[in-house]
Amino acid sequence: MFDENTFLDTGYTQAGSTQPPRCPPANYTAAIADVKARSVNTADGPRWVCDVTYRVEGLDVPPVRHDSIWLDLTPDGQALDMSAYKNTALNRLREAAGQNVQGQQWTPRQLIGAHVGIKVEPDRKNPQYVRVYEVWSAQQAQAPQTHQVAPGGNAGFGAVPTQGPGPFGAPGGPQGPQNPFSPSGGGPQRWS
Repeated sequence: MFDENTFLDTGYTQAGSTQPPRCPPANYTAAIADVKARSVNTADGPRWVCDVTYRVEGLDVPPVRHDSIWLDLTPDGQALDMSAYKNTALNRLREAAGQNVQGQQWTPRQLIGAHVGIKVEPDRKNPQYVRVYEVWSAQQAQAPQTHQVAPGGNAGFGAVPTQGPGPFGAPGGPQGPQNPFSPSGGGPQRWS
């Protein structure tokens, strides 16, 4: 049994680890381990977000968390707003999990256990940690190719395939023929 005095008076000679265990940055197949909603206070008042946690398959590493997905609610605040251009990040996750089907009943809890492809990258604010910034269907063997704009080209013309997506507007970033408003998405979904 834990004794506070023993804890406070026990000496140690070995140095302790200062780095948390983490999943190496790379592309993986993962199962969604948990989905939670929480309220966040913003300048415009309270908003709800969805935190998604992934368990990487085949590696003994701690679960990896996705950046919070902002939720768009109906005016009464009781349900997700499923109208055009609302909850697009959540719907891209549903699409990757094979759960974004018109006419099929769906609840956010159904995401738990779904298998998806993920790209793990260092956290942008605290690089000693990692987060999931992209997700795609686990049916794909690897991250889909993305496109970058060739010198002198534009997103519609002159796009060349590259491996490994990068930030929007950067070489390797999701540009080219992908349309973020397309129901089929096309390529990895970046939430940044």
